[in-house]
Amino acid sequence: MRTRAWPDTVAVWALGLALSCERQQPCTLIALKSISVTLIDADSGVRVCAAELRVTLDGEPIHLRHDATECSRHDIEGTGTYSVVAEAPGYASSTSEVFVDSDGCHPVPQALEVRLERNSGSN
Repeated sequence: MRTRAWPDTVAVWALGLALSCERQQPCTLIALKSISVTLIDADSGVRVCAAELRVTLDGEPIHLRHDATECSRHDIEGTGTYSVVAEAPGYASSTSEVFVDSDGCHPVPQALEVRLERNSGSN
């Protein structure tokens, strides 16, 4: 059985074009990072890679993709209010929120840098 890639591609392109009518230009079919989260030690400025994140988007739990080369995490094409709870050994828990808007086609990317404070007595 043959797959029908061509009609599907046309349908996706037509949908992007239709949704962009108010913008007077077609939307691109690329996926953009909507949010990038980086955890930083507040004292040293060094990135904290070994942390647990609990993230919600408009109140619904989501999982961020991990970028090990940059020691950061991100989501693709989400818009709305992200709430991020970060926990790492030796650090106090931290909660941050950021709103990601849309330009009509894609999210307007936001970078969230969470500065983690060490627990008293931790080095």
